[in-house]
Amino acid sequence: MMATGSFFQKEKKLTLKAKAVSQLRNAILSGALSPGTRLVEQELSKMMGISRLPVREAIGNLEQAGLVTVLPYKGAFVSSFGKREIHELFAVRRLLETHAMELAMRKDNPGLLEELDPIVESMGCADMNPDYFIEKLDYQFHSAMCRRAQNKVLYDTWEQLTAKTQTLFALIGDYATCADLMRSHRRLCRLIKEGDCNAAAAGLSRHMKIGQQHVLNKLQIPYSEQDLE
Repeated sequence: MMATGSFFQKEKKLTLKAKAVSQLRNAILSGALSPGTRLVEQELSKMMGISRLPVREAIGNLEQAGLVTVLPYKGAFVSSFGKREIHELFAVRRLLETHAMELAMRKDNPGLLEELDPIVESMGCADMNPDYFIEKLDYQFHSAMCRRAQNKVLYDTWEQLTAKTQTLFALIGDYATCADLMRSHRRLCRLIKEGDCNAAAAGLSRHMKIGQQHVLNKLQIPYSEQDLE
């Protein structure tokens, strides 16, 4: 048995960097810090009551996640999204998720449905809050598909892209009616149950293109059908 007691200690509290990352990330995803907002280390450190170093490290962490953009000689800013950025974000997510769905269906389709069905049933609550729907249930649905692909690199990449997508949803303030979203996810479950990977992947691609269209419309960004490919 390895004598590791003198080298490792149990962490009981979040580090200052982790706290700064959590606060900044929540502020961005909630829309409290809107896209384009400049992040000034000194101001943030005062508001959080911590030194500037953890704040600087947190900004670097969120830059890697794509939520912050650092411009040379100008500073750090909450990432903004134009038509090109939105197109690239959704295009890569579609590629990742359709591949993940195919992998998950081939490896354990009954197990995938066993996890997805209760999530879709929860979506049927009449008093569902759209924000809760997107941030909790929609996230759980897509997360389950990607996690069951059993590919850590795929899942980690998906999580980074999802953080950006949630920023977009926070920016536009809403998404669609919960009833429409529930029906869309239910259709996906039906396609998965039928066991046709190609049909299910095509259904998922359509589902995500509708989300992309909604974001572009809400942001009043003109687009063509080619922009959705």
